[in-house]
Amino acid sequence: MKLYWYQGRYPNFGDEINRYIWPVLIPSQFFDDDESEIFLGVGSVLFDYHPSKSTKYVFGSGYGGYTPPPDVHDGTWKIYFVRGPRTAKSLGLDDSLAIADSGILIKNFVSPPSKIPDKISFMPHWASLDNGCWESVCKDADIFLLDPRNDVESILDQILQSKLIIAEAMHGAIVADALRIPWIPILPLDSVNRIKWWDWAESLGVLYNPKRLTPSSLRELKLTLLSGSRFASKAVSVIEKSFAKKYAQKSIMSLASKNLLKISKMDPFLSKDGNVDSSIDKILSKIEVFKREVGLK
Repeated sequence: MKLYWYQGRYPNFGDEINRYIWPVLIPSQFFDDDESEIFLGVGSVLFDYHPSKSTKYVFGSGYGGYTPPPDVHDGTWKIYFVRGPRTAKSLGLDDSLAIADSGILIKNFVSPPSKIPDKISFMPHWASLDNGCWESVCKDADIFLLDPRNDVESILDQILQSKLIIAEAMHGAIVADALRIPWIPILPLDSVNRIKWWDWAESLGVLYNPKRLTPSSLRELKLTLLSGSRFASKAVSVIEKSFAKKYAQKSIMSLASKNLLKISKMDPFLSKDGNVDSSIDKILSKIEVFKREVGLK
């Protein structure tokens, strides 16, 4: 059975969690490169392009709208549970299968920090790091930048040293919540990455109310405007080629820094005590069912 996770241009924290948790919870020798059976865990990976004849085992994955909804009723899908109620509704599944994102299992893999966390951290979406200047913005705001492209162990270590997580990358919030660290959700600058947030938040009874970033670069500003005013987008393009580029970029970064600092002082979010533990118990029960069904001890 092949363990599947989304692999883009860079390693990404939310996706790489799969390699961190599943080979421990399920004997690592069980996974191989045989695509006749596919294990789908953490991430919005319920795509319509998985091999049609393969058996797909779903453990907390979500539907993110990146492709048309797959037909999970065609006999090749074994749904143990999905990320949340919106995934269940999109795929025509019973609400009882909407448990949580399996990334919350990370709680069983880490120990509490040895000292009281003292820093505020911001985890952008990896695409925002590609297009923006968030390293400089965070430095100016005295907020630690959590780069989701780093390895899972180092990210977890930094999360545990944080008293607050500001997250544009959804799994920054998911892991923070699982570890009982307050978090503030950021509305992703790219609208394609927004749907999944409601799905996860509703699974844990969190009233999702994201805050808005201001772009940190001219490129980010232009990408944000592409879905709105064509004139404004063209105006940014003109600035990028003019002598004013340097000054415009400096002003944009300053505004982004002030906005991020303002967000850091807002009331944080955290699911109710017990919601995460209850969901983890349900997930672990599903794993035991899976092991019995595939002949694992």
